[in-house]
Amino acid sequence: MTSSFPEVAPIYGAQESITQKTRIVRFADGYEHRIAFGLQQHQNPRVLNHTYRAEVGVINTLENFLQERAQDKFSFTLLPNDQSKFVCENFTVSFINPSIKELKAAFREVFEP
Repeated sequence: MTSSFPEVAPIYGAQESITQKTRIVRFADGYEHRIAFGLQQHQNPRVLNHTYRAEVGVINTLENFLQERAQDKFSFTLLPNDQSKFVCENFTVSFINPSIKELKAAFREVFEP
C-alpha cells in the first residue's frame, strides 16, 4: 500500500537533481562506450531536495510520516497528475526557535508499482 506525503508546501528554493543511469567503458586509446542501464523510462531517476520550515507540530507530523515509512515508498505530488513514487532515506531537523522547526529531506524516485 502506498501512502501520500502530507500536504505541506516546502519553502522556495527546492532542488531537483537527476542522475542518469549510464555505464561507461573507457579504453586506453581514448575511445569510450556508453551503455544505458535499465528500462528507458527508468533511466533518469530524480532526487528532490526540499526544505520545510513551519510550526513544531507541522514538522513533527512530517518527521513522524518519514520515520514510519523508512523502508516504504510513498506518493509525492510534484506536478498535477504526477504519479511518481519516492523514498526518503535521510532527513535532518533543526530548531529555529522554540516554536519553529526546519526539516530538510531528500526524496529519491523509485520505479515500483
